[in-house]
Amino acid sequence: MGMALGFLLGSLISATFLSPWLGGWRNVLFLYGFASMLLSIPWYFSRPDPHPVGLQADHTSRLTMRQALSRVARIRNVWLLGLAILGIGGCIQGTLGYLPLYLRGEGWPAVGADGATSALHTASLLCVIPIALWSDRLGSRKKVLLGAALSIIIGISLLALVNGSMVWIAVVLTGFVRDGFMAVFMTMIIETDGVGPLYAGTATGLVMVFSGIGNLVAPPLGNSLAGIAPSLPFLFWAALAVVGFIGIALSKERAAGESLVVKETRGE
Repeated sequence: MGMALGFLLGSLISATFLSPWLGGWRNVLFLYGFASMLLSIPWYFSRPDPHPVGLQADHTSRLTMRQALSRVARIRNVWLLGLAILGIGGCIQGTLGYLPLYLRGEGWPAVGADGATSALHTASLLCVIPIALWSDRLGSRKKVLLGAALSIIIGISLLALVNGSMVWIAVVLTGFVRDGFMAVFMTMIIETDGVGPLYAGTATGLVMVFSGIGNLVAPPLGNSLAGIAPSLPFLFWAALAVVGFIGIALSKERAAGESLVVKETRGE
């Protein structure tokens, strides 16, 4: 929810208010960079728990990064989830940057174009907790992730095909599952067989490397297609989300009710 709120506020004020006020995007980025530096100060004064408890904590302290990474890299599910977040994350990242520019090119006023992106984040903010709770009640992370990925694919595809008020429907379809997807997805990484609390940090870090790759390559690749047709980037990103959907479909989730802590403390 915190991420969704930050995205919402940023999309509301960055282009419409901060950029004209500060004299361009470069100064907006300087402002956000300075704010991030200020927010890092509390981390400097924080400290880890001085009294780790349990066999698990003691075991973790004896693991080197190479040992943990070697163990995690042999887990097939981690690579499939990496493929999933590369596709889904890259799709969302490309869409968020391009959507306001695309809508302005279609004749939308600046406030309306930025408002469409804000609507995406608002839907995400409102639905993240219900989606996470639903995955608990359903007892399946994978089913929720597949449904969320399908909603993103449909929403992004519609952006390439519709105009006018239908754009809002496409935006909501894409947005309402965005942060809910990430909440459930991060949980599924930790619950993967062979990961658990012991390797949670390493597995999450390895999977998020793929997220970074998707975020890096998807926007410029999609944007390069705008010269052919302004709506074509959305179709490219939707195809990328299909790749993510396949990654989720091929992955396996832990059986409901299976204890992660017990498995890790037994060394399984």
